[in-house]
Amino acid sequence: MKSIVGIIAFLVVSILALFVADHFYYKNFEDQVEFARQNSGMFDDMPITDLDLKKVPPPVAKYLRYCGLVGKPRINFAYITHGGEFKPAPDKKFMPIEGEYYLTTKQPTFNWFARLKMFPGITTSAFDSYQHGEGKMFVKFMSIVNIAESAGEKTNISALGRCFAEMTMVPSFFLNEDGIEWISFDSTSASCIFSDRNLSTKARLFFYKDGSLDKIQVSRFYDNPDGRQTLEQFTGKCSVYKNINGLRLATIYDGYWNLRSGDFHYVHFDLKDIKFN
Repeated sequence: MKSIVGIIAFLVVSILALFVADHFYYKNFEDQVEFARQNSGMFDDMPITDLDLKKVPPPVAKYLRYCGLVGKPRINFAYITHGGEFKPAPDKKFMPIEGEYYLTTKQPTFNWFARLKMFPGITTSAFDSYQHGEGKMFVKFMSIVNIAESAGEKTNISALGRCFAEMTMVPSFFLNEDGIEWISFDSTSASCIFSDRNLSTKARLFFYKDGSLDKIQVSRFYDNPDGRQTLEQFTGKCSVYKNINGLRLATIYDGYWNLRSGDFHYVHFDLKDIKFN
């Protein structure tokens, strides 16, 4: 009898510990989101005009028109939820994932929290962010056991690249004159240098003839199986455009590492809901 009571007590304490750990892990994410909101500034409510679009390359302007941004104010803040799949390594299988984004645009930041469903009731949680020149990444098993943690110069550069790619979900961002220097373009693509604080990275956007965004390419650091981090090209592909809150936006995002050994299909995200400002 005592052994049964002891087992039950152990299970109760373990479940409570997991609940508390998960609460504080997620609260850390919420606190960082609130800091970003309070310190990233806001654009005025003036609507975007055709004159604004003349400040960006023609294919970018066509994309912003395609999204339906003319006549609407710039997006300051977005909350996005998604489902989808995540593959932790090229030789692994895709696993179900659910996540949420908070993005700010005047001072570009992203905060992403996601739960990877490994088995029924067993999850791994990831918290990835970039704000004010710093990138951070934490991965925890059941929100309590550290699996991976990353910070420092390479993480900052990699997070900057991801931040720019995530801004495709809030396309008015590409009107920002502070931080984006357009350096070349043709009828269906445009290249730029994106800078924030003391960091900078190159990016290239590719468009379909109707103006919709096909994909974006940025540079990020890839974690190789042998522990080395190498700067690689990362491609985010956009598809399935839908009308959301008065804008025409992509709702499917697929991420690929373009490695020498071949393309590694890393993530497949299906956006569930998007709220602005």
